[in-house]
Amino acid sequence: MLKCSTMFCIILYKVHTFVYELKNHIIMVTQNDKTYSSITHLSSFAGWVFPLGNVIAPFILWSAKKNESAYIDMHGKAAVNFQLSLMLYCFLLALLILPLTIFTLGLGLIAVVIYSRKTFF
Repeated sequence: MLKCSTMFCIILYKVHTFVYELKNHIIMVTQNDKTYSSITHLSSFAGWVFPLGNVIAPFILWSAKKNESAYIDMHGKAAVNFQLSLMLYCFLLALLILPLTIFTLGLGLIAVVIYSRKTFF
């Protein structure tokens, strides 16, 4: 038995089942729960196949099994939250880069116009 002071959990090791105690809630984690959670995380690669698949696929997998296991619910929320956050950060970065690009291209065009008006004899 191992006590984690940072996560307030007690982890008991058994043969194929882990028992997590998180704030007075006991969660039984089987190998199937771990496999399904891994598939939920890996389903974000569906974004390479169809648009917004990186959010839709984990959301569908999570919503299908969220009531069956707290472990799957926790990991499904984490996968969907990560993909939504990543999409939001990319959108905000694109909004930041667009004016910066227009500004630098504008400065470049001004420099070209000023240089082209100079005559060298």
